[in-house]
Amino acid sequence: MTRTASFLTGLMTLGVVSAIACTTWPPSVALPDRALTPGVVASADAAIICAPGYDRQTRPSAAEQAHNKALILERYGIARQHGNQYEDDHLIPICLGGDPHALENQWAQPWPAAHKKDEVEAAACRHVCATLRASGPDAANLLLHQLQAAFAHDWMRVP
Repeated sequence: MTRTASFLTGLMTLGVVSAIACTTWPPSVALPDRALTPGVVASADAAIICAPGYDRQTRPSAAEQAHNKALILERYGIARQHGNQYEDDHLIPICLGGDPHALENQWAQPWPAAHKKDEVEAAACRHVCATLRASGPDAANLLLHQLQAAFAHDWMRVP
């Protein structure tokens, strides 16, 4: 079984793929504007992102998150009074090496879609780190690169 098939099987076992497949959103809701949010990678090294505490230590402060959300809402033409309906999400997840500070990696994602994306992110992050432990850095870095590209292209189709 290929790594991608194994990952897909794992997501199906968790119910993540079926949940996404059964839920459809218009692209304007589920996916960012590519001109504003192409996705930015800060690390492509599985050993770095799988280190204990990486996500927590790398995540922007609450003040930076609030500032960035205001900028993102403005960039996406969303009135601030509607900001509570959106998550300032990272297109390439921080736990997969996405840049936590670059506005080009952030977008205003409506909450229903954000919750589903969070499930996919968590499964993908666990899979990269499990691959690192089981198969070593070369296999994990290859998988990480593939997942970063997949999230940047269309998170709903992440294998």
